[in-house]
Amino acid sequence: MKLNRGEVGDERKGDEMPAATPVFRQLFFRARGLVDITAATNDKAYGDDEKGGLFTRAFCRSLEYRSVKDAKKAIPKEVLARLDANKDGLLTWQEYFTALRDDTTVLFKTWMDDPDVRGEVGGKAPKPQVPQAFKLGNAPGANPAPAKGKEFLVVSLINRTEKALNYEYRWSGDSGWKEGKMAAGGQACVFKQASGGSQPHVLEIRLKGSENVSKLEPGHWSGSGTPAFKDGRLYNWKPRK
Repeated sequence: MKLNRGEVGDERKGDEMPAATPVFRQLFFRARGLVDITAATNDKAYGDDEKGGLFTRAFCRSLEYRSVKDAKKAIPKEVLARLDANKDGLLTWQEYFTALRDDTTVLFKTWMDDPDVRGEVGGKAPKPQVPQAFKLGNAPGANPAPAKGKEFLVVSLINRTEKALNYEYRWSGDSGWKEGKMAAGGQACVFKQASGGSQPHVLEIRLKGSENVSKLEPGHWSGSGTPAFKDGRLYNWKPRK
């Protein structure tokens, strides 16, 4: 989910537009930067014809309720108090996403326990729906600090198959291969400090024992320490059809 700046509201004929709650105001008007969230980590997101998608329901309820199970809306300051993990009165997307992820998982379990609502689920029992965040912006009112430190080339991988993958990789220009392993549904982050120069660098990767090599363009990250999964250019390793 990518958020773009613009007008937000429910304009209803004959009614005044409802006032934004403290939670809504801090997330959508005070936060800065890019927020990029998906509804699920393992490809599938669930819902039903009666109430819609689980992620959307968890998202909407988290703005007005103390729990996805509550039947009555909470006082706005009580909602803010639940989501504000460090109790500083400011709500960041980092804090909010933790609650949103947990609320979606709780709602999924409740939904799975009610076959009259969800209907029949064929095949294997589905894995829990867990939202994933790639970018969570900056604190309300804060502008991004200029990047300092070393620059890295970063590739992020997700194993979308149902079995563990053993693979080999190397950066262009390197002679030897390194080995890696990802569990089914697992993630990996491969990075290398940028060396400069005009020669482009790509990550060469293949399944162990295979001669078929894929060449992946990396993302660029600068800062102190080392990059994490969320900092790389994302590639999905999917089964062949």
